[in-house]
Amino acid sequence: MLKHHLKLVLRRRAFWTAAAPSSPFTKYSENYPSKIDYKVLFSSLPPTQLTRLPNRLRVATQLLPTNNTTTVGIWVDPGSYVASLKWKGIHHLLERLIFKGTGVEEKIEMMGGKLVAQTSFKQISIQATGLLSGEDLFRPLKFLFSVLENPKFTDQDIDRELALLLRERHEAEDKLTKDFILENLHANSFQNSDVGISIFGSASNIRTATKQDIFNYMSELTTDRMVLVVAGGGICHEEIVGQAKFLFNKPGREVILKKVIKHGEDIYTKLLRSPKEIFSTGSAIFKGCEVRIDDCNQVLAQFAIAFNGACRADYNCIPLMIIKEMLSSTLLARIGSNQLAQSMGAFNTNYKDSGLFGVYALAMPDCLGDLACLVMLELTKLCSKRSVISEDELVRARNKVKATLLRDMDKTSCVAEDIGRQILAHGRRITYAELFASIDAVDVEKIKKVASLFINDKDIAIVAAGCLQGLPDYNWLRRRT
Repeated sequence: MLKHHLKLVLRRRAFWTAAAPSSPFTKYSENYPSKIDYKVLFSSLPPTQLTRLPNRLRVATQLLPTNNTTTVGIWVDPGSYVASLKWKGIHHLLERLIFKGTGVEEKIEMMGGKLVAQTSFKQISIQATGLLSGEDLFRPLKFLFSVLENPKFTDQDIDRELALLLRERHEAEDKLTKDFILENLHANSFQNSDVGISIFGSASNIRTATKQDIFNYMSELTTDRMVLVVAGGGICHEEIVGQAKFLFNKPGREVILKKVIKHGEDIYTKLLRSPKEIFSTGSAIFKGCEVRIDDCNQVLAQFAIAFNGACRADYNCIPLMIIKEMLSSTLLARIGSNQLAQSMGAFNTNYKDSGLFGVYALAMPDCLGDLACLVMLELTKLCSKRSVISEDELVRARNKVKATLLRDMDKTSCVAEDIGRQILAHGRRITYAELFASIDAVDVEKIKKVASLFINDKDIAIVAAGCLQGLPDYNWLRRRT
C-alpha cells in the first residue's frame, strides 16, 4: 500500500514538472526577479524631436504612430518654485481661472477633446488632448496661445475661485491630510526659500489678489520664462513647428521673447552631474526641524521623517530612486507582519537645487514608538557596510523604478508631460535607453555609498500630527541616524 502511494506521488510530481513549461499560466512565472534587456524595444521607438526657433521658442514632439489620440500643450518654466514671493498663491489661482470666460473648453469639447491646466513647483502647463489631426490640431494650439494672450476672466470669477481656494485650505488644515503634512515638511525644511512656500500661497496673498495682479503675473510668465510647445501622438514635427512659428511671430512677439531667461538651458543640460558642479542662485538650504501638531481627537497619528535629498541634476538622484523602492518594500513587509501602521511609504522628490527623501506613516497612537524605531533601523541598515543587500532585492527595486518610469507612457498626455518636464529641467529629453543604463549601473556598493551620504549622521526634519505621546522626540531620532 505504501509503495503504491509513493508511486502515485512520484507520477503526479513528474506530470506537473513536465507540464509546467507549456502551461500558459506558468510559462513566464519566476520566483526570482530577472534582468530585462530593453535595447531592442527602445531601438524601435521614434526619437523626440526638438527645434529651437530664432525667437528662442522651443518646439518638441514625439511621434506615436499607433496612438489615435494627440496631445498639444504649452509648458512654461519655472512654475512656482522660483517665482517671486508676491506671486505665491496667484500661481495656483491662475490654474483655476485661465479658461474662464474664453469659451475654449466648450470649443475643445465640441472637437472631442479635453483641456487640462496644471501648476507645480517645476512648471505651468496647459494642454489639450483628443482625436486631433490636420486643421483640428492647429485650432487647439491657437486656442491655448489666445488664452495666454487675452484672458477673459472677470472679478466675479476671481472672487468665486478665491473663496473656493480658501475653503480648501481650511479643510486641509482641519482634516490634517497627508498633503498638509508634506506641505508643512517643505515649509520647515526649506525655511526662507521659495520651495518652502506652498504653491497655494499664504492666506494673505490669496485674499489680496486682484485682477491686475493676475494679468501682471501672466505677462511676466510670457516674457521672462522659457516657453515650450509640446505635441505627442500621430503628428508631423514640421507642421507643429510651422504653427508655433506663425503664432509667435505676431507683431511684438519678437521683442517679448528676446527676454527669455537662459538659466534652464545652460545649467541643467546634463542629467548626471556631481553636486560640486551644480550652480544655482538662491538655493534652497535644508534645515533640521521638528513640528508637532498635538490633537488627541484624531483617531490615527501620522508623521513624516525627511532628509536632504538630491537635486534633479545630481547623479545621485537615480540611486535614491532605487533606495526609495527598496525601503518601501522592506517597511511594508515589516509593518504587515507586525501590524504597526495603517499606511506607510517612502518618498523622494527632486527640485532644481535640492530635494527631500524620507518616509511617511499613518498609524495608531500606541504603535508610534515601535514604528519610529523600525523606520530608523531600516534607514540606517542601508548605510551599514555589514548589512546584506541581496542581488535579487536590488534587481527587484530596479525593475520597480523602470516600471514607474514606463507607466502610462502609452498615453499621449503622459508622454507630452514627460517631454515638457524633462526639457525644462535638463534642456533635452533623456532617452529611456540612457536612463535604464544608468539604473542598471547602480550596484550594492553604490546603494550603500549613497545611503551613507544622505542618511548617515545627517540632520532630519520631522512633522507629525495627531495623538503624539508615543512618538520619540527629535534628539532620540537624530541619535539613531
